[in-house]
Amino acid sequence: RAHALAELRTQMRDDAGLRRALELGRARCPEDTDLFQQLAGYYNNHELWSELVALWVAQAERLEDTERAGELLRQAARIQRDRLHDELGAAHSLRKAMEASPGDLDALGELTRSLVSAGDTAAARGAARDALAADAQGARPQLLQLRAELALSAGDEAAAVRDMEEALTLGATEVLPALTQALA
Repeated sequence: RAHALAELRTQMRDDAGLRRALELGRARCPEDTDLFQQLAGYYNNHELWSELVALWVAQAERLEDTERAGELLRQAARIQRDRLHDELGAAHSLRKAMEASPGDLDALGELTRSLVSAGDTAAARGAARDALAADAQGARPQLLQLRAELALSAGDEAAAVRDMEEALTLGATEVLPALTQALA
């Protein structure tokens, strides 16, 4: 029914009616992926960023596919950061993405960048430290590199050098230029 009503509102060029039809349909049938896509498209086309973020977060919470949930939460975080200029909101969504798919290094990188941009370097370093402590994916070299970058941005060269040296011993030769510069 919601699909038919949405189609009718589109034919009538009733934009407000179309939005109501999509939102009501989504509320009544949250499992309908077509309605989800249509409503997300409507919000995106009308630059209703807060509504789009809320839709993606709600969808992510209902999904059993943790990888897809993580993707949606990362998309929500990008909108929060880039369109709404809400670094803390983005960090919150990225923390949820990390919960949905632990070990997602891309989400961790985005989380730490959002926290640094929000002025919370300590929280960014803590997130990297926690990821290192929980590393079950064998990503220690990458996590050490990230933590070294955060230490450098906080002015803690000694900690950065320790992390880069350990990353190098684990085979991360890409840290050599930064390590050489830090030791100079």
